[in-house]
Amino acid sequence: MARASAFAGRLWQNRPVALYVVLRHPDHPEQTWNNGWQPDNRLVDAIMTNRDVAPLCIASQRAEEHVYVHRCAWGGANAEITSRAKVMSVTKIGGDFFVSFSTPELMAATPRLQPSQGQDYYFDLPPLGA
Repeated sequence: MARASAFAGRLWQNRPVALYVVLRHPDHPEQTWNNGWQPDNRLVDAIMTNRDVAPLCIASQRAEEHVYVHRCAWGGANAEITSRAKVMSVTKIGGDFFVSFSTPELMAATPRLQPSQGQDYYFDLPPLGA
């Protein structure tokens, strides 16, 4: 029997959607958060986020689902779904939240959606082949 998605109420054509976190390209000079990009600028070990995204990450963790990383375009690099990972932990630090990921996996998918300025997350179907 298939496991229910953490976002089972969020369906598109009767298929569960996944959580995408939206991160600025690590080379962008104005960073909102200090995120744990690996040297390849594609994999992320951890992110700092807000009270809107943290509970969504907790829901993904409980459902053992992947969270997808949408890296925004910058300096000639197109927007890209660079990786996916499972949430290892979510820790409150002051007014922010530290989310650590386990076993990030490389991806190279073109996003179907383009988030608006300031949008921290969105829901969409997992990328093809994921």
